[in-house]
Amino acid sequence: MLTLKFPTKLTGLVGCLCLLSFASKAQTVDSDGDNFVKLNVSSLFLKTFSVQYERPVGQKISVAMNMSFRPTSAIPFKGTIKNIGDNNNFSRQIDGLDIGHFVIAPEFRFYTGSQAGRGFYIAPYAQYTHQTAKLPFKYDYDGAEKVLPLSGSINSITGGLMFGAQFKLSKLVYLDWWILGATYGTASGKVDARAQLDENEQQAVRNELDAFNQNDFIKTEYTVDQNGAKMDVDGRWATVRLGLALGIRF
Repeated sequence: MLTLKFPTKLTGLVGCLCLLSFASKAQTVDSDGDNFVKLNVSSLFLKTFSVQYERPVGQKISVAMNMSFRPTSAIPFKGTIKNIGDNNNFSRQIDGLDIGHFVIAPEFRFYTGSQAGRGFYIAPYAQYTHQTAKLPFKYDYDGAEKVLPLSGSINSITGGLMFGAQFKLSKLVYLDWWILGATYGTASGKVDARAQLDENEQQAVRNELDAFNQNDFIKTEYTVDQNGAKMDVDGRWATVRLGLALGIRF
């Protein structure tokens, strides 16, 4: 069973949004309802299921909660990620990386038009991500390439800002265009692998881990012994948020 432990500050923010959502007596300009439930259809192409609930809490302000899930599979845009840094070893390892995630992202929306729920908006938001990873870590030993099956999880806390626009397509159907959003924060986690390694293999793995650490994004503190390898991951975490969501209002 997977147990997720949410940071205290994020839990408090989620609680505040829920209280605002259910306690407010916001008045909308029309009578279509104060609840929006949306599906990010563009994320389906990335094997991600993403839904959002939004509710106005003022004439031009709403709160929203986004949740998404992606089963563990090959990373999207692999070629772009491999070229981020000038590090051949980093690119070599990322090539076999599989990831999955669970994301929860509460946000406030400030609409520039006459009412919340329609038109252009600016949305500051927080984001918690629980990322699972499987990495066939490659190292060279005795003239051949060998693989150490690393797996584990990484948790990140980020904050960001998104610009978007929401349009009414019919009485009940809305289109939410997440034009551009970006987050930045920190990430930490642990990955390990169990394998029988002799002294020479241990040194080969250490050499590969040293080379892997020469990147600007993820740093690891590792231990390697006769039973395998363990890594503590720590680094910066940045994401971009884009999408098209279709929803209903009721």
